[in-house]
Amino acid sequence: AVLAFRYVDAIDEDRRGSVPAAWLGWMSAPLPDGDGATAVTGWLSALTSVPLAEPARNGSDDLAVLPYTSGTTGLPKGCMHTHATLMHNIVAIGVWNEVEADAVILSVVPMFHVTGMVVVMNSAIYRGITQVVLPRWDRQQAADAISHHRVTHWTNIPTMVIDLMAMPGIDKVDLSSLRYIGGGGAAMPAALAERLERQFGLRYTEGYGLTETAAPTHSNPHAHPKRGCLGIPFIGVAAYVADPTTLAALPQGEQGEIMVSGRQVFTGYWKHPDATGA
Repeated sequence: AVLAFRYVDAIDEDRRGSVPAAWLGWMSAPLPDGDGATAVTGWLSALTSVPLAEPARNGSDDLAVLPYTSGTTGLPKGCMHTHATLMHNIVAIGVWNEVEADAVILSVVPMFHVTGMVVVMNSAIYRGITQVVLPRWDRQQAADAISHHRVTHWTNIPTMVIDLMAMPGIDKVDLSSLRYIGGGGAAMPAALAERLERQFGLRYTEGYGLTETAAPTHSNPHAHPKRGCLGIPFIGVAAYVADPTTLAALPQGEQGEIMVSGRQVFTGYWKHPDATGA
């Protein structure tokens, strides 16, 4: 069975006028047709039906999702994450970032990526807090969403913040509801971090992680972020900097590879035992 959702299904009629015209076509795409073996149910139809709960059949060590990663090392590989490896960071993120029940999260990083899936989508679902979803990045849409919905938490990549802060009229946008802003994937420029704090009272919180670790292995403490630093080991993570050849720990100040272990580390690459062993 397939449950099909279109972005337009979640937009109130009185808000559709604010959606860019170029978006409406693909946001309103027809639902896919099923075949003899697969039934397709639309989201709105599902909401009006009577749900039939089934007993849970999955355990914590069962495969949950296969996010793909390649980086610069080769062809994409599926990272095998179980319910347990995902849930560790899903639970820990709210504790680390001090996310409370009244939080409103701006969800704009892609949900097919571990940051959008784990840090934003699933952590919000786990806590039952509000998500404001944008189907793709648009600085005007993001500014309107933050102001209109009184967004309190925004996880992003620094490129988004750079674009938003370069928008004409940004000084007049009400960002006063934001209590947390942070992310990773690239370094936050020092000048922009200084402007965020000076102009809006926001201290950007940087973090670091991998698809193989269901997002964060390191992050700055929410209350005490350090500029230009990826942070300290996340909840439940043991980490050190190693010589890439011998794997021996290196002294402070030496360059090497980050070695981590923790409950969020994946179980291996899908059907790539050699890559997993390496």
